[in-house]
Amino acid sequence: MLVLNPNLSIAADPDILVLEDKETRLTFHGESAVACKAIIEAAPQSNDFETIAARSGFSIATVKRVAELLKADFLAIDTSFPGDSTPAEYLSKIRHCAQFWNKHIMAQHFASRLFAGEATQTEVLGWGIEFYFFVKAAQEYMALGSSRTWGETAMLAPIWDHFAKEAFHSDIFLQGLLACGLREKTIRTRMPVPTTAILTNFLYETSSAGLLEYTTLFAVMQPLSRPATREEVKSKYDFLREKYPFAIGLFNSFESHDCMDIALEHSSLTLEPVLEHRGILSPAEWRSMMRVLEDTANAFILFFEGIQKYYRSSSALRYRQTPNAAMAFALSDQA
Repeated sequence: MLVLNPNLSIAADPDILVLEDKETRLTFHGESAVACKAIIEAAPQSNDFETIAARSGFSIATVKRVAELLKADFLAIDTSFPGDSTPAEYLSKIRHCAQFWNKHIMAQHFASRLFAGEATQTEVLGWGIEFYFFVKAAQEYMALGSSRTWGETAMLAPIWDHFAKEAFHSDIFLQGLLACGLREKTIRTRMPVPTTAILTNFLYETSSAGLLEYTTLFAVMQPLSRPATREEVKSKYDFLREKYPFAIGLFNSFESHDCMDIALEHSSLTLEPVLEHRGILSPAEWRSMMRVLEDTANAFILFFEGIQKYYRSSSALRYRQTPNAAMAFALSDQA
């Protein structure tokens, strides 16, 4: 299936077609514009290139050429089952799809504003608080995913090792928040906002689905095949520290954590040893993995949207009431 970038903007005249997202602009002229427009219109209703070709009126070869152009700039991905491929071929296609969905997350309004240095103080610190809850959830969903496994030790050892190295990192971000002047009691006793709970609940449920689904989760979070260098990490957080001087302590924590990931070589996907062990995947397994990639992106988009909606005033940083069902019932009885 050819999945188009959800952020894709399409402008068409009789002889010109312009495709554009936040980072890329492609212009097609003449017959190329006609062919690309027809293929793009046919793609959402088609499960394979043969159906796209039949509906668009162009050959499969033309469909594949257009698809390659779109895929090169992450304007589309091909999620079709690659058949009896090697683990390396599976991994290459999964990485491309993971980068596609990661870019979709980062193109959303709040994520774009945040990393461009345009968010408010309350939003930045609120993001830090909710990110703390996301990282803290790893202690449970990674324990669940890494324990519901079976197979050879050579396959499972990297998964257990990943959990052991990541499970208790939430204190790093807690210390960063305290360095920004927030109170520990305020953070530890509050509830995450509902959209953060949606994300963590999704992580719990997917981790319990199976080993392939659990290890696929991390692809969208770790989409790059080459790890960032310490210089690149420092440059990224130097920019954010300059834009958000009130959150220097928080970004120091992020930088410290990212440098730990570099040392632990977390650019290697948790999925890799599983693919090496499995060898050939079934079409059902592939569809499940593609669904996890997309659902992970959607869960993170909700996570970011919830921060922007909830953290509008500084009072949101100081207090968030813990739900109390007993009190609610008591009040309803009094009424």
